[in-house]
Amino acid sequence: MLPGSVSPSFESVATSRDFFPRNASAGALIAHLQATIPYLFEDDFVSAEDEERRPYLTELAAAAASPERELEPAEYFRLCLAAHWASVGSFVPADVEHLVGSKLWHHALPSDAIREMAETVLEAYHWDSTPVTGRWIVSPHSRLVLSGHHGEWLAVAIAAYAATASRDPLLSQRLRETIEFEVTREAKIYLEFRKARDGVGLIRAAGLVAHNLGDLDRAIDLWNLSMRDPLSEFAYRVISAEGARAVRFGGALAEAGRLNRSLLAGENHRHFALRMPRALRRSATFLLPMAPFFDEWGRRVGSHAGIRPEEVAAIVDALYTGWEKLKGPTGTVVTHAYPRAVAGILEAFPGGLAALAPLLPARVERNLRSGLFHGLVSVGAARFHEQWAQKALGSVRDVAVSS
Repeated sequence: MLPGSVSPSFESVATSRDFFPRNASAGALIAHLQATIPYLFEDDFVSAEDEERRPYLTELAAAAASPERELEPAEYFRLCLAAHWASVGSFVPADVEHLVGSKLWHHALPSDAIREMAETVLEAYHWDSTPVTGRWIVSPHSRLVLSGHHGEWLAVAIAAYAATASRDPLLSQRLRETIEFEVTREAKIYLEFRKARDGVGLIRAAGLVAHNLGDLDRAIDLWNLSMRDPLSEFAYRVISAEGARAVRFGGALAEAGRLNRSLLAGENHRHFALRMPRALRRSATFLLPMAPFFDEWGRRVGSHAGIRPEEVAAIVDALYTGWEKLKGPTGTVVTHAYPRAVAGILEAFPGGLAALAPLLPARVERNLRSGLFHGLVSVGAARFHEQWAQKALGSVRDVAVSS
């Protein structure tokens, strides 16, 4: 049974509205996406030949065409999962993570509905997320894609695994095997970057692996899986494992966890500061990449014809203000992604800082000309990448020597 659930006063359900009357309607969900990710619904966003790999976009288009259509629980789940998939990499994600990861897997649902939802989860493992997020990488040898969406999938897959355990053990086993395959695949990708001595790629891979397996750990906790459950024994807290357990997966996952904690702890946040500049919502071009390597993203913002100069200034203001807030109550936390973004913007913006300065608040201009923020912005992109690559490779080398 889902933690916190209560026995309902009914034995069967007919529609999502009957079953979860307080949930957002399909129309409200689509309206949110249209307001915050409008390009999803543009005719040329995804080519016809790519639709097969991105059925979640087709699902959203169908819902937009018939927003008041009544949905069965499994249909509502599929819509919510599609909305989650399409929006979680955006600046203002749809608030459906708790639905697809817990609430919609209600114990009173008929087994057929649970099975249909679980099959949707298995299908979603193959959904291509690259058009709707900037947080993905390609491994240097096998060309495998690793995305933050794989963590979102792991969290939902744990829910499906737990919900089907007693109703359909064979389906639950299929889910467990797919989850275990994904965890192993992420270790393989990390090791490819390690073997290639690609320090920047290693940092990006470590950040994604830590995010994804962190999502898996939280889902295991939410669903109260026993530590003797085979899935818990296989993957629970493997990114923080020590001793003999840390050497599993070629040591890749525990090492990725250590690298993430040592280099990216301050960069792992939800970028609330960038929800305010609405110009960033106009195009998938502006979806954020892996922190802290925001230089190229900044160059796209600074040179984009669809963003007015005053909007660029507002984005720089948001980046500086966000950087200040991330310094924490003691003012000692130094993050790098937002200064790198500003460096890219100033490099690409016609006329650079001299042209942008009249549009900036005085405090922002002042800190772009002197002080710590100025110092972080002033580092060249190539030098910044090299510095971080050496940090990563040095950390990996030190671990290898000590072990």
